[in-house]
Amino acid sequence: LAIEATLAGVQIWARLSRSHESQRRVIQALAVAEPDSRAAMYLKAALGHMLMFEPDSMLALEANWRDAAMLARRHGDVQAEMRAGWGLWNAYAYNGRMREAVEVAHSYAPLVARHGGPFERAVADRLLAASLSLSGDHEGARLAAERALAAPVPPGSAVQLGWYSFDPRATARNPLGTGWWIPGLPG
Repeated sequence: LAIEATLAGVQIWARLSRSHESQRRVIQALAVAEPDSRAAMYLKAALGHMLMFEPDSMLALEANWRDAAMLARRHGDVQAEMRAGWGLWNAYAYNGRMREAVEVAHSYAPLVARHGGPFERAVADRLLAASLSLSGDHEGARLAAERALAAPVPPGSAVQLGWYSFDPRATARNPLGTGWWIPGLPG
């Protein structure tokens, strides 16, 4: 019951900007959760999400998202695997590890193509656009950004925005602009 209450409280703590309280409670719940359980998978994802906004937490950020992805695959939970892929991409990108970010973006896209909806496909294209732009492939970034921007806005996207933090169509505009500007294309 304590683990379920902790997971339910994460959203509330996040909305109240109580990140440290949330982290403390999630770490306590992880200490009693079965290491290979679904609960551990959700707790590691929650901790990874909270650590994205903490300086000096890159190693823990990567470890939690990597563990969450592994547990999601083990439990056959594709929704959790897609979210963990997004989190792991962020961990690498925020840490300037673009080679790893590109690899995650390339492995994320087929998973999302098989199991995600239009919103998740836009997220996948946005991750790829940002990765390719920061790696110098501005043409590839522009094409991926254009796909993200062309994605329909399905009903219920506000719920997904709560998890993914950013509207992929809004964040795809940066690599799109770079994809036009660097090669001298009219924008």
